[in-house]
Amino acid sequence: MNTFMLWGLFGATAGAVIMAVVAVAVRFVVIDPNWFFLRMRGWLVLIGAVIGFVIGGTSQTTQAQFTEANVYLNRGDLGSARSDYGSAIADYTESIQINPQLGKAFYGRGLAEYMKGDSQHAIADFDQALQLDPDDMLAYFYRGLARQGELRLGNNAALDNIINDFSEVLRLNPKLADAYQYRARALYLRGQYQWAANDFDQAIAINPTLPEIYHERADVRRTIGNNSGAIDDYKQAIQIKPKDINLRIFLGDVLRNTKDYIGAINQYNEVIKLTPKDARLYAFRAEARFGRGDYAGAIADFESAMQLDPQYADAYYGRGRVRSAQSNINGAINDFRQTLWLRPNHPQSKAMIDYVIRAGVKK
Repeated sequence: MNTFMLWGLFGATAGAVIMAVVAVAVRFVVIDPNWFFLRMRGWLVLIGAVIGFVIGGTSQTTQAQFTEANVYLNRGDLGSARSDYGSAIADYTESIQINPQLGKAFYGRGLAEYMKGDSQHAIADFDQALQLDPDDMLAYFYRGLARQGELRLGNNAALDNIINDFSEVLRLNPKLADAYQYRARALYLRGQYQWAANDFDQAIAINPTLPEIYHERADVRRTIGNNSGAIDDYKQAIQIKPKDINLRIFLGDVLRNTKDYIGAINQYNEVIKLTPKDARLYAFRAEARFGRGDYAGAIADFESAMQLDPQYADAYYGRGRVRSAQSNINGAINDFRQTLWLRPNHPQSKAMIDYVIRAGVKK
């Protein structure tokens, strides 16, 4: 490299430094940095070009353009950092127009679009970023997240793409718990439950402090009939997050379904302490009490649910079942009819009335 070229490189670098310093300075000092930058960027570019020309010659024009692209890239990053995604997208677009080979600008714009909820354009930009850099782990990661939006639009074929994206993330970083978790979710939706459970195992091995991973693995275990494993996972999640109402409800449901009624009641008791005005919780506890033969306690809980929510059809249906078990047939039929009045298409109530009638019991 000759002296002329070295001075040219130095000149362009000095111009870049001036532009970057001024751009960053106005970000924190000038009352309206956007107004200042949009009106002064021409002068900034001119300063850089003059320095490059005076010291090193006109051969540095391309370098000045690349520098301007990076100024927009940096300002786009600042916009994203302060959640101003609209201006960030505009800056990334300017950067791309100046230098279409700047993969970071495609990634930055894709991320801003994803944060705005524009999955379609985000995916297109992540595609471009990955064409320029096939090992951009974050582009794979956020493209996988953006593709989850396609699932909400009914595009089930996106599952394979999501799995592939997070597989690429794990190829580049096999110690990223989030990637195992997101891939496990896609595998679960695709019906590959054991593979999903394996990925949740990996995520927990890497980061055993996240309650949602235990929760999700518990859901998988329930699906494949591993109730004891599900119970262990819900208990572990509750140890990490003891005031999570949903975790205790799910644990109570599994315990009730496995006929551990006392364990279920204990969980519902804890939840009711946290949210005593939720009618559903009394109905859940009533079902557990009914299961263990505590008819009086079950009726009391169903009636508590009715007091909190007089339109709660399932509470009347539940009390009807208990009354039927007590041979209080008139009371049971009245409850089933009330259920149908509140929810005309309640199939269980129709079936229970038919059952009572077929049994030959008079009203």
